[in-house]
Amino acid sequence: MPFFPEESFQRELCTGCGVCSRVCPAMAVMRDSDGVVTGFRNSCIRCGHCGAYCPSDAFRLPPATGSGVDPEALMSLFRARRSTRIFLPDDIEPECLRRLLAPTGLAPTGTNAGGITVVAVRGVDTIGTLVAAPLRRLLKLFFPLAALAGYGGQAREFLDGEDPITRGAPCLLLFFVPRSNPTGAADGVIAAAMVTLQAEAMGLGTLWNGVLQALFPLLPGLRRHRPRGTRLRAVLCVGKKGLEPLHRIPDRDWKVLIP
Repeated sequence: MPFFPEESFQRELCTGCGVCSRVCPAMAVMRDSDGVVTGFRNSCIRCGHCGAYCPSDAFRLPPATGSGVDPEALMSLFRARRSTRIFLPDDIEPECLRRLLAPTGLAPTGTNAGGITVVAVRGVDTIGTLVAAPLRRLLKLFFPLAALAGYGGQAREFLDGEDPITRGAPCLLLFFVPRSNPTGAADGVIAAAMVTLQAEAMGLGTLWNGVLQALFPLLPGLRRHRPRGTRLRAVLCVGKKGLEPLHRIPDRDWKVLIP
């Protein structure tokens, strides 16, 4: 639920300490000569910082739970999350999806704009109708080009019923962000990344599907799920894992530059 400080603030609890004003990124808190909050400017971005840091609980927010995360346990979660290539066909129930997607409401956004919409497409047969079927029709038309490019074998397997795109996942999660959001590309990816970690913690597998994101304009059935005025920023395949890794996969190449 969006945070509106002017609705939750209780002036009688304000001590004039000034903490809310100091942590406000938009300089939206107005105070009188004694430091007591008198209102909020239109520049307020409703981030909730004022309420989160208020020592007198003048905004009546629930108490913080604290971080409480062991760094090594968190690293174990990072190491465990790898792309799932084999999914079980079991459907994901709505209540499970709500738990899975809960981190989206906590994901940071570059301008605090929020507005992320996640569309869940459920069911192996439904996904096959919306994704694999139209792509196979297109591939039949362009099969000679695929063969010339050296992908004839993969194209033939796809036409014969293999699904190298959605991997038989029982659920697709499409992350849409308003076109007006200047940091929308990053915001959608951050939200999806948080969901992948939640999935791992819940024993579910995920697959970042950049191929399907690129093919989205060619899929009219899937495009109908796009909310007006938004852009697709991330696609995840989600489901129960068909296989569990037996060994730890090596780290990828990366660098740290510290002057």
